[in-house]
Amino acid sequence: MIKQTSIDKDMSISQLKSELDVMRINMDELKQTNYHLISATWRERELRTKLNALLEKGWDYKKHMSEENSTAKNTLSLLKQENEKLSQELEAITIMLAELETTNSHLISATWRERELKQELHKTIEELSLSKKTIENQNDRIEEGINIQKLIEAQKNKIEESINYAERIQKSILPNEQDICDLFSDSFMFFVPRDKVSGDFPWLHKTDKYTFISVVDCTGHGVPGAFMSLIGHFLLNGIACNVSNVSPGNVLDMLHEAIVKTLKQETNPESRDGMDVGMCMIDNEHKKLYFAGAHRSLILIRNNELIEFKGDKRPIGGTQYRNVSPFVNHEINIEEGDTFYTFSDGLPDQFGGKDFKKLMNSGVKRILEENNHKNMSEIKEQLSAEFNEWKKDVKQIDDILLLGIRF
Repeated sequence: MIKQTSIDKDMSISQLKSELDVMRINMDELKQTNYHLISATWRERELRTKLNALLEKGWDYKKHMSEENSTAKNTLSLLKQENEKLSQELEAITIMLAELETTNSHLISATWRERELKQELHKTIEELSLSKKTIENQNDRIEEGINIQKLIEAQKNKIEESINYAERIQKSILPNEQDICDLFSDSFMFFVPRDKVSGDFPWLHKTDKYTFISVVDCTGHGVPGAFMSLIGHFLLNGIACNVSNVSPGNVLDMLHEAIVKTLKQETNPESRDGMDVGMCMIDNEHKKLYFAGAHRSLILIRNNELIEFKGDKRPIGGTQYRNVSPFVNHEINIEEGDTFYTFSDGLPDQFGGKDFKKLMNSGVKRILEENNHKNMSEIKEQLSAEFNEWKKDVKQIDDILLLGIRF
């Protein structure tokens, strides 16, 4: 602040000089202050000018920024829309890529599968080509086979015709059930050949004093058995007509020698063909029955009791039984009501039943004994029924022959 000075007329010069100096200082300060004020004014003007310029620029900038902000907002909105659109497109592209990957995977699999199918197709074509050749060869063979089949059928027909003819011959030569019933009124024959012709056969022969009835079981069945049956039949007829000391055992001894001679078994020991025989000789005058057997037995049922007369344990024919004892004769007194049976091994050897086993002699005896109270025709029917029930669908293995006589 400038100090105010009052001049007193009574002041001395020194005082005046002091005061003057003070005034000078104040003037200097005033000048300086005024200078500062002037400078401050100019500075204020410059600042105002600059401030106005800045404010003008600020308004322009604010306007520009407002415009820019509006533009930015519009741009941002557009960008958001574009972004959403791009996001949707990206999502669609992602889905398409996933589908493409799946499709590509399927295409790769399909390509491999196509290769495999081509390989399989090629292999199949080769196999078909081979099969075609095979079929062609088979067709040739089938055609050849058809011709062979026709030839076989023709030969089969001829064989069947021959067998049918052989059957007629055998039936015309051998006795039938009626022939047996003519000699023994209360009797039956249970005869079941395995084939059309049989190796089992009944033999009947009547003299003035005796009646022979036998079951003969030849080696084999079918045609070979039938040949043996005719050989045995005619040999037995010849023996019975020419023997003087007649008995079942004697007849069997002579039949054995005749078979060995007829089949030349002395010079051909490998030939062991022959037959098993159960032979009965009935003396009606003295009411006696004589029996001898070669591997066959005689069953007697008397007063509901079963009695078995066993034959010798050797067959007719073959040289393996040289120097053996004569066949044994069994003598039986016949009583009223006695029932006699003899049979071949075809019946007891037949397989069947729930355990698939042989019927055995015991099974045959059981059937005969259990049904002994029936008449002979009923016994035959029961025997046939039980045999068929036993056998059922099992193949018959041998010829079957059983003779039954009741006195």
